Amino acid sequence: ALVAREGFSVCYDAMSGVNGPYAKAVLVDLLGCPPSSLQNCQPLPDFGGAASPSHGHADPNLKNAAELCGKMRVGPTGDALEGAEGAPFF
Repeated sequence: ALVAREGFSVCYDAMSGVNGPYAKAVLVDLLGCPPSSLQNCQPLPDFGGAASPSHGHADPNLKNAAELCGKMRVGPTGDALEGAEGAPFF
């Protein structure tokens, strides 16, 4: 399986939307990804509010998904950042 392949990692950000529990059920419970592959998977009525990393928006663009972009080593303009250590590998 892909997720069992040596060196493979994945990162999924539910941005505090309703898809978080489904992501856990599929990626962690069914496919065997480590729980650390998920972030912001607790659904919140306001997507975490204005003070959250997604600024209260479950829109995965470079501004609202800044936390995910940082983990993926993608800058605010979509360019790759230096130091890819720790970024998911495909």
